[in-house]
Amino acid sequence: MIAKHFLFLCLPIAAAVEHKWNMERFRRAGFVVGVPVAAVVFFRIFTTKRITMRTTPDRITELRPGEIFVFGSNLAGMHGGGAARLASLKFGAVWGQGVGLQGESYAIPTMQGGVETIRPYVDEFIGFARQHPRMTFLVTEIGCGIAGFTPAEIAPLFEAARRVENIHLPARFWDVLGR
Repeated sequence: MIAKHFLFLCLPIAAAVEHKWNMERFRRAGFVVGVPVAAVVFFRIFTTKRITMRTTPDRITELRPGEIFVFGSNLAGMHGGGAARLASLKFGAVWGQGVGLQGESYAIPTMQGGVETIRPYVDEFIGFARQHPRMTFLVTEIGCGIAGFTPAEIAPLFEAARRVENIHLPARFWDVLGR
């Protein structure tokens, strides 16, 4: 609560520094120059922390209760390699099921064609995550392994996930989305 009030009081100062307004105005108004700088630092930490807290770990070997491992799949559900194999071995992915929730995992098909063929499945996943706010979805770099896409191609598909608090994205996806 204190942080929220501090942020509210410092926001105009932080905005001024961010927009490179003349600091002399603040000096004449009685502000100490260090205060706006501290406000900007606090503002940056506060706003960045929310996103970094929603970053999928690089290596997932176990899940906490309520966490779901989100991996790239193929429509046939042949979970033979990469994150799909891990999902099959450790997190309950079902052989022959290439889409959706299965055990503690969620499959998003990425092997059926170009990036635009993946979009409907990502949209479906985001809708599912919105309907299940008590689950935490740890999205791996889907499509960026065996399927051969890059984070720059796949990350924009997750633009709507930025506003879904229970979806965690890989750091390289956040980098593309502009944190």
